[in-house]
Parts: sequence; structure tokens; C-alpha cells
Amino acid sequence: MSEEVVEQRFIQMPNGDILPYTEENWAASMPTETEVAEEKNRVMRDHYLIETDLFALVDRNISDEMVAYRAALRNITTHSNWPMLNDEDWPTKPE
Repeated sequence: MSEEVVEQRFIQMPNGDILPYTEENWAASMPTETEVAEEKNRVMRDHYLIETDLFALVDRNISDEMVAYRAALRNITTHSNWPMLNDEDWPTKPE
């Protein structure tokens, strides 16, 4: 007598739970539009901060404009449009 092998597939949910694969669980495991926008904008913010890290070194004089720009980047998550930012919501990098 041979046993029939049934393959069971699982999916890991955002909270770490492992659940049986179903269409409902699959849909629930997908990031929302808001979550995708948050991640994209955090990556962009981090990139802009890295671009200006050189200006913030201890042995360099940093302009007040650059200090304000970097502070605005760090605080971008408090913007009223967060996370659905438009291009004009981002601070302008000083020259």
C-alpha cells in the first residue's frame, strides 16, 4: 500500500507567522501601497543624507542651510503628506 504525498505550502506573514498558503493569506502578506511608499521614501531620504554626510564631518564647516536641509530630511516622516510624498514635498538641497 503506497501513501499519497500531499504537498503543503506555507507563507510567512509580515508579523512573522507561518500560515498555510491560501489566496487570502497570500493577499494579506503583500505590502500595502502605503508600506511600499514608506520604504521607498525612507531609502530616498537615507540616500540624500549619505550624499551630504561629507558636509557634516567634524573637521568641516557646515552651513546653516545644510544643517536645515539635513534636519528636514531626518524629519520627512512627519510631513503632512507622508508617505505619499510628491517631488515638491522634499527639501531642496542647498548649493
